[in-house]
Amino acid sequence: MWLGSSVRDRKPHCPGSSVPRSPRRHSARLWVEALEDRSLLSGTVALAPSDDSPLIGESVTWTATAVDVGVNPVYQFSAAPHGGTFHVVRDFSPSNRFAWTPMQEGAYDIRVNVKDGYQASETASAVVTDEVASRVTGSQAVVTPTANPLVALYSVPPSSARSVFVQFAVASDDPAWRNTDTRAVVPGKSSNIFIAGMLPNTTYEMRHVFSDDTGSVPLSFTTGSIPANLTIPAFTVQQPPGPESDPNQDMIFHQLIQGNPQAPSLVATDLSGLVTWYYDLSQSGFTLAKVGQSLVPGGTLLLNGVDRYTPIPTAPNVLREIDLAGNPVRETNLAAVNAQLAALGFEPVHAFHHDVQRLADGTTVALAYPERTIDVNGTPTHYVGEMVLVLDTNFQVKWAWDAFDHLDVHRGPVLGEVTQPGSPEPTGVVPLLPAVDWLHVNAVSLSPTDGNLILSVRHQDWVIKIDYENGAGDGHVIWRLGAGSDFTVNSADPNPWFSHQHNAHYIDDHTLILFDNGNTRQASDPAANSRGQVWTLDETTMTATLVLNADLGDYSFRLGSAQRLSNRNYSFMSGSQGDVPPPRQFGQTIEVLPDGTPSYVLKVASPEYRSYRVRTLYEGTDDALAGAPRKVESVVINDGSAQRSMVNRITVTFDGAAVLDPGAIELRRQDGTPIHFLLDVSVVGGRTAAVLSFAGPEFVGNSLADGNYTLTVRADRVHDRWGRELDGDGNGSAGGDRLVRVSRLFGDSDGDGDVDAEDRERFRSAFRTSACEPSYLWYFDFDGDGDVDGQDNGQFNRRFRRS
Repeated sequence: MWLGSSVRDRKPHCPGSSVPRSPRRHSARLWVEALEDRSLLSGTVALAPSDDSPLIGESVTWTATAVDVGVNPVYQFSAAPHGGTFHVVRDFSPSNRFAWTPMQEGAYDIRVNVKDGYQASETASAVVTDEVASRVTGSQAVVTPTANPLVALYSVPPSSARSVFVQFAVASDDPAWRNTDTRAVVPGKSSNIFIAGMLPNTTYEMRHVFSDDTGSVPLSFTTGSIPANLTIPAFTVQQPPGPESDPNQDMIFHQLIQGNPQAPSLVATDLSGLVTWYYDLSQSGFTLAKVGQSLVPGGTLLLNGVDRYTPIPTAPNVLREIDLAGNPVRETNLAAVNAQLAALGFEPVHAFHHDVQRLADGTTVALAYPERTIDVNGTPTHYVGEMVLVLDTNFQVKWAWDAFDHLDVHRGPVLGEVTQPGSPEPTGVVPLLPAVDWLHVNAVSLSPTDGNLILSVRHQDWVIKIDYENGAGDGHVIWRLGAGSDFTVNSADPNPWFSHQHNAHYIDDHTLILFDNGNTRQASDPAANSRGQVWTLDETTMTATLVLNADLGDYSFRLGSAQRLSNRNYSFMSGSQGDVPPPRQFGQTIEVLPDGTPSYVLKVASPEYRSYRVRTLYEGTDDALAGAPRKVESVVINDGSAQRSMVNRITVTFDGAAVLDPGAIELRRQDGTPIHFLLDVSVVGGRTAAVLSFAGPEFVGNSLADGNYTLTVRADRVHDRWGRELDGDGNGSAGGDRLVRVSRLFGDSDGDGDVDAEDRERFRSAFRTSACEPSYLWYFDFDGDGDVDGQDNGQFNRRFRRS
């Protein structure tokens, strides 16, 4: 059914009401709520979907038709829960079509804004409300294949729990579960999560776990084959993991140098080199995917791509976030960004490149190339510069930094790099060539102690810190690290400084890691190898101490990455070895011990920009240490007071974030009878807390009955993010249950195990009081009816002088 109305006539969605919805495709409903808004721009805009009855996880292509809105219309698409706040899903672009994949049932408002060119301010718009149906029809979960044969959609039924995650494992008698990230449960609605990181042609078990300790029996799903038309380079183990290799991060997220619709550039493998995930570009609208990708915690990825609107065929003009099935989540493009930069007084940029990262506050930082003509000793000279862009959650420019305003153009590239016309270098996408490849920044990251930004400036042989201050900074250069920089080096190595480095970033408050390609050393010593380096920085004394300087046994003239692993080992990607041209080049992921000794090597038959060791595709990439296995930090009865007259709550707190499988906590009477309780699991201040409470006819006053109990926290059902079992017995090693004795005796107000005269005096002070009075003591209210009365007195007297 189609209904037309104006924007100003649209009625809000009232709380408590709902748009009719159904899991049956033929009965889902869609209607147009606004066709135009003539108050801003003359002309009309219509918006229509490819499917007017979509299910969760199905891609819907929205097509806008604009009449009389100008000769160069551009289209911006946004989405919102019906009546809610719109979020941009694709910024202004010449394309009047956008693919949107809803991930929860309900009514959604889809809006398109149209204007005549990027610089225009007046827009016309249309809003359509679309009803999305759930895949869940009852109380059972549903697993659905996706277009990617290694990815499944898991749909969790509605629940009153706070949150949910999904576990998956190769089917076996003893599954080795891996977990997705934890998602908040929307009351009354299903939760839907893409499951990724699975081997081809393999049967998996999947189950969901709610924060209240309820969940599901495992469901089976068998993955398919990787399509024969896709070319993925061979991965070969050259040195298998040794006894001291990191056992926790047993998957590798690979970023190959370039991808196209027949050759994925984003691939995940296990440590044996078997593919467990890939990004298929064939339906993406991209002709190329270039370097500059990252995993985002929560199961999405950020990447740079090239579509048909790029001004130069190889210039990445799209910045996109995708889910693990490859569906766009949000995106922007060069032209939209340049319109915003112009409004802020900045020059345009010509391509995204090398790096894009999600910052802790939800903003996104990306790199882009401007170009400027510089007077060098009286000669006009084209320079490729650097722009750092920080985008808000709608991918709108929030902060920008132009290197031309902050760095000395007269300090040219250390090795004199100039990009020539037709060059395959990333800087070959600027319009005026030849051009001095001045900086060639290849990494941007956050400084953890001050919220400033760290840039790896390859062609200056420097790492620099710029004043960002979480968006409040003025961009001035705070310091430079490297040869001829602001730091004094502390090292016995005769040639300690890095050159033409990659992936410099902090791994803790004062320690920096990077891949030292070593181009400048190679220029004077052809036998020089690339190195993996770790530096400790003292920003007070401006001293840089070289902690690790691992000779990797090879030379990679470009590409590379660096990572600290969970067990204090390190992993480096030496990404471009062998002979030029690229068909004979290869990359290596090299794990080294803290002393630099190699302990694992995986070769890929292709140049590779970066590789990162991970456990799952849901945690992003980081340098976190696993440390000791999780322990139970505390078990608190009630509010921690001594009384055991009532026991209505038990809180188990772990010493960090922990994953609780179903049945992780047991409570039994002294005779072994299990007690059925309610459980609520949450994370507060980085620590997981599990709260047991008691409700139902068997619990008078919502308290345990009198008696002795044993609380067991099962080590085999509590894990950290690395999959290691709980150190329940506190001996420093994974394994061993935590046992806690719990007792309850009504009237025992001091927890000494009896009801004596002291307890009687306290009871008398609370007798005949109610919950609104200061002298009311809730733990003497046996039946929980809000007062301490004669019935409570009778229960107390029955237990007086008992222990």
